[in-house]
Amino acid sequence: PAHKAFVEGLYRSQLMKVVFATETLAAGINMPARTTCICAMAKRGGGGPGKDSTMNLLETSNLLQMAGRAGRRGMDTDGTCVLVSTPFENENDASNILLSKIKPITSQFAPSYPLVVNLILRGRTNDKEEGKLHVARRLTEKSFAMWERRKQLEEEEKRIIPEDEHSSPLSELNEANSHLHFIETLTKVLRSVVMQGGDKQKRKKLARILNDRPLLKEASKRYVGIVRRLEGSQITLQYLQENKEDDEDFFQNDEAQIAYIQQQMDIQRDRVQSIEQEINTHPFTAIAEYANTIMDNTDSVASNLLRTELAEIKKKVGSSDNNDETTTVSGDNIILTAENLSEFAKSVITLKQKEKKVTKAAAVNN
Repeated sequence: PAHKAFVEGLYRSQLMKVVFATETLAAGINMPARTTCICAMAKRGGGGPGKDSTMNLLETSNLLQMAGRAGRRGMDTDGTCVLVSTPFENENDASNILLSKIKPITSQFAPSYPLVVNLILRGRTNDKEEGKLHVARRLTEKSFAMWERRKQLEEEEKRIIPEDEHSSPLSELNEANSHLHFIETLTKVLRSVVMQGGDKQKRKKLARILNDRPLLKEASKRYVGIVRRLEGSQITLQYLQENKEDDEDFFQNDEAQIAYIQQQMDIQRDRVQSIEQEINTHPFTAIAEYANTIMDNTDSVASNLLRTELAEIKKKVGSSDNNDETTTVSGDNIILTAENLSEFAKSVITLKQKEKKVTKAAAVNN
């Protein structure tokens, strides 16, 4: 790496006029040039085990990556790439490569025992406060493989189509409208409470979040992100707790290691408590607390209004999902949670998309 950086510096400083590079190096160097010259459009190997003697044309992505080195920012208005014809490749091969579809990039990241050990050692020496496991996890999460996996899960979620009758575009739209109506009612109630006194500034701010789509969307995304972080941290803490006894038995003669394991558990426990505090101070939590306080006063008009609408929403959801526990409805006991508000906010934000789905479905049926 040091030699590579040295050569790059010389070239960028124009102290080196020409660089000869292989396909792999050409894709990885940081050397903008006025002209790149690709002397061959095929390379040896790539044919699999026992087939290294085969010649294969360059991948489209690799050729474009090498050609893209041409043109220096701030110095050239155009960059030139020269493809050299050989006795084995001609202009037709060049055309086929350039016009072919670029294959999707797939991660080749494969965690190994040496990698795990190196990550743990790196965390121990460079990030004592956060802990070894934190550094290993953070570096792994930044990998392309993790990003690729997250995108794959998102695509799989999009392809999941509920089979029950309540998942039709029309029922989703009706549900979203119910959520919108409840949020509008809750906004009016909060504003009326503000007029009556109490913590005016805070309630006014909360009512503004409910009434402003961009603010509502931001609050919803932040809440979902916090919840996901909490779930991940709780899983990590649970894993550490479950394996504590085995680890202590394994390192029974190493007091320093046992102390370190306990330290990691304390760090993870503090992280969970910190994220829980973020949830407790989130606007949705405060709004839910205000709403539940209002609904506790069963004699007020505002209470009856909120309780009726929330019970109706729960009734619709309960008829399609008997396992839903985010809203508690038991006799006179009706509780609104921050999870409910996050779900309602998502419905309101995507309301126009649901309307388009209904219109499209109606057009197809007609």
